[in-house]
Amino acid sequence: MVAFIVGIITGFFMCIPVGPLTVLTVNTKLRSGTLPAFLIALGGSLMDLTYFLVIMAGLSFIDFDPKVVSILKSGGIVLILVLGIKELFAKPNMKEPESKKISGANYGGFLLLGIVIYVSNPTLIVTMSGLGAFLKSLALFDDIFINNVFLSVGVAIGSASWFLFVITLVGKYEEVIKQRFLPIFNKACGAMMVSFSIYMGIKLTMV
Repeated sequence: MVAFIVGIITGFFMCIPVGPLTVLTVNTKLRSGTLPAFLIALGGSLMDLTYFLVIMAGLSFIDFDPKVVSILKSGGIVLILVLGIKELFAKPNMKEPESKKISGANYGGFLLLGIVIYVSNPTLIVTMSGLGAFLKSLALFDDIFINNVFLSVGVAIGSASWFLFVITLVGKYEEVIKQRFLPIFNKACGAMMVSFSIYMGIKLTMV
């Protein structure tokens, strides 16, 4: 139980710094509605669970082909760059996003997009490994597999909770954002995503 609670707190607070996933989640909320936005965030939360479980359980000996990992990260970075450029030149949509008809297949695409954006961050493994090492050093719970599972699930729930909070907050002020700030907000989101992609591209070349 302690590991689970620690995981929830960790997952919630580690997502507070603004990243490409947060930017994309907020923009998707404004454009396509609550569920697509949350599915993007959920994709990232599922990867939080996977990364943390691998790191905390000491499964780093699993051999991933560096070329495959590099291709996945490069593809994600290019995707963020393309989405950012698209936002920079997109015209604000003043219609209600919930009125759009989105098929189940497209919902799966939003989930996959969240996973791809998450995996594309080349600095994430280092950050997560450092965070995992810090939690282990606190010795708040026994370092056994079941506790690591509870911790990882807690991290995913905490992460999803943060994004749900952000989505709810944006929804509360959605009309104000659309009426007064949507054009500026779209440009800002686009600029941030382009900046993130360039930053992650530089980091990837240095890894």
